Amino acid sequence: MNKLYIVFFVVISLLSCLPEEVQFDDLVESISFPQAGKFIADGESSIKVEVRFKEDVDISDIKAVAIVDPIYMSHADSEDEEYTLEPEVFGNGRVRSEFTVISTTRAGKFNIRFDVNQFQRIYPLESFISIPHSIIISKSSNSVQSGFIGEVTIEGLILNEFGRKASQGVKVKFTDVLSDGSPAGGIFRAENLVSNSDSKVSTIYSPGIISEDQFITIKVEVLDNNGNLTGINNSTEIFVY
Repeated sequence: MNKLYIVFFVVISLLSCLPEEVQFDDLVESISFPQAGKFIADGESSIKVEVRFKEDVDISDIKAVAIVDPIYMSHADSEDEEYTLEPEVFGNGRVRSEFTVISTTRAGKFNIRFDVNQFQRIYPLESFISIPHSIIISKSSNSVQSGFIGEVTIEGLILNEFGRKASQGVKVKFTDVLSDGSPAGGIFRAENLVSNSDSKVSTIYSPGIISEDQFITIKVEVLDNNGNLTGINNSTEIFVY
């Protein structure tokens, strides 16, 4: 009985001497996203992320990375989804690492993950919609042959009120009219009527059988989610010969 008691005492003593399990919060003091509320899906908005580590940690033992969702954001200094954090000791004794992320044009909720040594922590963030305000038109040529023979590529770049890209997914429609306002009757093909990740829409246009030596107006109009006109539009003239 005494031997059993001694063995039990030794086991308890050994267990009590084992180091306590290290947790994420034992290494990281805080992670902050100061400008997260102004993160707009315009391809240019940024968030400066600050990771503060505990002052008593040995920075040589820290292996930390931040993993972003490339659909919604990218690292300012790297094209990789995974970014290595490099802790520095500042004059006030603070140990921290900073990096910046840039938005894409995809709006929505997403996560950014931090791996510190073998521990993980996930933070939810949101990229807010960049609302369409204007559209800029470009074209591959100023003139085109009539009779469904010639073609011209029309492209629209959709911007917000600050001149930055609108969030992707904006719907548009293309129309063609003669100088008197009547339909020109041309053909639009290869239409991309929903803005892509570059906030662009496009089509290839061929004028129909109409009188030569006149201008046709190509109009691009932005639609809402229900297909109604928003009043955001632009137009360009093409000379038909």
